[in-house]
Amino acid sequence: MDRNEFDDGGPTRPLSRASAAAKLAVLRAVPAPYRERYRLVVGGLGTTLGVLVLAVAVVVLLRTLFYVVAPYVGVPVTASSYTVTTRILQFVVLALAWDLIGGQTGYASFGNIVFFGVGVYTVVVLMKGTLVGTFGFPVAFVAAGVVALAYALVLGYALLRLSGHYFAVATLGALVATQQYVANLEQTGGGSGVTLPLPPFGNVDRTFFLLFLALAVVTALVYWYLMRSRFGYGLNAIRDDEAKARAMGIHTTKYKVTAWTLSALFTAFAGALFAYQNSYVNTGVGFRVNWTVLMILMALVGGMGRLWGPVVGAAFLWELRNALWSGGPVVTAVGNVLGVSLRDAYLVVFGVILVAIVVGAPNGILGYLEDAPVLDGVRARVDAVRNAEGGE
Repeated sequence: MDRNEFDDGGPTRPLSRASAAAKLAVLRAVPAPYRERYRLVVGGLGTTLGVLVLAVAVVVLLRTLFYVVAPYVGVPVTASSYTVTTRILQFVVLALAWDLIGGQTGYASFGNIVFFGVGVYTVVVLMKGTLVGTFGFPVAFVAAGVVALAYALVLGYALLRLSGHYFAVATLGALVATQQYVANLEQTGGGSGVTLPLPPFGNVDRTFFLLFLALAVVTALVYWYLMRSRFGYGLNAIRDDEAKARAMGIHTTKYKVTAWTLSALFTAFAGALFAYQNSYVNTGVGFRVNWTVLMILMALVGGMGRLWGPVVGAAFLWELRNALWSGGPVVTAVGNVLGVSLRDAYLVVFGVILVAIVVGAPNGILGYLEDAPVLDGVRARVDAVRNAEGGE
């Protein structure tokens, strides 16, 4: 039996190898006469779950679009609905920004949330007052991006000389060091935090929803453009084999630092908007390590290295998180059967999802569905329609 039979390839080759080994070990444990039936059952179950995840994400995205036009058609939207959708859009930005360096370039950063915190505290320092005066949010928002770019350049030229788990651990160390430094600054309010001026505009919840939507759209468009340019192909070459990319004449250091700084820019913009919306921030809020885990998991679940992967992952996982957190009848019943409160243990559920993705779908839900044999008939029909249209 060939191990490569299970290797999905793509931007997650180490995960694909781990997945192949796990699948092979499980298959060998199944008696030979039942292996084909096992493949069919597992394949059908995986496809069903993948379609379910995709359907939930599509519903969330359609609902987001509806919220844009809802006031104009006389449909009221509650403040909590806007807030939940705003947080989904925030994670769309964070997951796409992380994927620029983690999925496209192959450098898995465990400390990307440091730039979120830089965005948060740039807004805090400028809006609360500095030696050169107090600034409004528009100036603070732009400054957050500039400061994050500068900080990313400093970190990038040092950390991007590392690779693999050394780079991942180093980025986590940079996060912890930055958090501790900010916590000891008087201007940031230290560990007790600081409160920002309230936004002066009306309908605050809808306004921030629209601002985060605009940021998510801009982030996605920039991502889409870069990945179809020479720059994007260069990043993919680095991801696949950095030594060969360097031999082909690609300035790998410049490409990596550029991807890193662009990732920092959009992450900082999300932090700046979050700070102004949240009003109160402290270092625990500005540098949430679990949000780094979430943005990576979102990219993994949807599919790293593809535009819609982080978007689908963010929409599905945050919707799932809210469903577990709300503790409806179904969630309560499942929790009673398992003997735990899923409302308090939703991260355990996310951990199970992470294991399932690493073992069963290292290229994410979108990658899994693209390769699912069950959907061969659907793909054949789509190709036939396209060919017929091309012939006309």
